[in-house]
Amino acid sequence: MAKTEMIHARVEPETKQAAEEIFRTLGISASEAINMFYRQVALQHAMPYEINTPNAETLEALRQAHAGENLTTWGSVDELIQSAGRQKPFGQPRCLTETSNVQESVARTSTS
Repeated sequence: MAKTEMIHARVEPETKQAAEEIFRTLGISASEAINMFYRQVALQHAMPYEINTPNAETLEALRQAHAGENLTTWGSVDELIQSAGRQKPFGQPRCLTETSNVQESVARTSTS
């Protein structure tokens, strides 16, 4: 089918640059990306990604935060972490633990 329709849209320059950089990485033009988007909308009869709107509680929390109301401050990161009920910020990353266990296993096997 011939492409005869034109779309004109205004976007922020930073958004356009960031998106077009990704398109170049993917080897597609902005026009091809827009066509892909339109095809997905037509196929799914909806946006091709989930769009959520904040509920009343979230909207109120956002309003308060922007107004500087009901904010909690801490003297340090340690105080923040402690208030969240954690003793260590994040503990040891799992991948490091698993790597250590594998290395210990290999060391024991090779010496046996």
